[in-house]
Amino acid sequence: MLGIVYIVEQGLLEQQALLLQKSIERFVAPFSEVQSFACCVRKNHQPAASTIESLKAHGATYLFADLNQSYDYFPLCNGIFATREIEQVQKNLAACLLVDTDTVFVNALDDKLLNQHSMLIRPVDNVGIGSKGQNDPNDEFWQKAFAQFATNPPPASMETTVDRCKIRPYYNSGFVFAQKQTAFFSRWYDDFHQLMDSKVRTQKRASRHQVDYGFIEQMSISITVDRLGLTPQVPSIQYNYPLPFRPRLQNNPAQNIDLSALVHLHYHRWFQHPGFLSHVFSEADQETDAYQWLDKNLPFEPELSGPFKC
Repeated sequence: MLGIVYIVEQGLLEQQALLLQKSIERFVAPFSEVQSFACCVRKNHQPAASTIESLKAHGATYLFADLNQSYDYFPLCNGIFATREIEQVQKNLAACLLVDTDTVFVNALDDKLLNQHSMLIRPVDNVGIGSKGQNDPNDEFWQKAFAQFATNPPPASMETTVDRCKIRPYYNSGFVFAQKQTAFFSRWYDDFHQLMDSKVRTQKRASRHQVDYGFIEQMSISITVDRLGLTPQVPSIQYNYPLPFRPRLQNNPAQNIDLSALVHLHYHRWFQHPGFLSHVFSEADQETDAYQWLDKNLPFEPELSGPFKC
């Protein structure tokens, strides 16, 4: 049994979580043995009762526990708390998959792929707080972060998905799959806490959030992978597909993939924009069941306007 874990809180995440759960119900659950967990880990952020009932009606198990008390100001780390809890408490699961709430499934998971590997995760889209190596301005942070665990960061060997830069292994936390036997999520939880407690921080300018802890929750995956001696399998771009960059990705034949072949989309905030779907998908894509299903469920409110990423 695979546990699919995501965060739900009051506000926009309620709309996002419900669409994600509906996508699991429609595109994943009929073909794979899965149990989905909609989790809230901050006491003052629970979703509306009507949202909880809707999530349950579409197959989710709702779990609330006030787990993130230490970093209540840092919602991006909520998934670490939730998945560690699921990994330790849900004895019937063989593996866990943490997905960002601003993602959606549009095709079935490849069970054979999941069963063959202890861990699946993709690189980050762009460098961000990542490091290209010892001459990178961000490398001091990477050196200090790994030094907290008495180890050195691995060499630059991974290519980012969108800007195609070679960096030290730095993974996107929007789709994190691990077999339960690795205890990955429990170790990630421990390593994240140790790094946060160390006061080692990024440069504010390196994170789009303009805070010195931005994306530490994501960067700490690299530390955990290294400490556990794991070699994650990088699945194809069909998984955790960076949808806002689709017009740019289509210039590369290896990344120009029809919607009918994609599995899991990472859309960020753009499902609030009423013109987004038709901007990123071709006329042929718009004939697919996945597109028409998305179109019926969007846009979210409040709506956005303005220019797209590309």
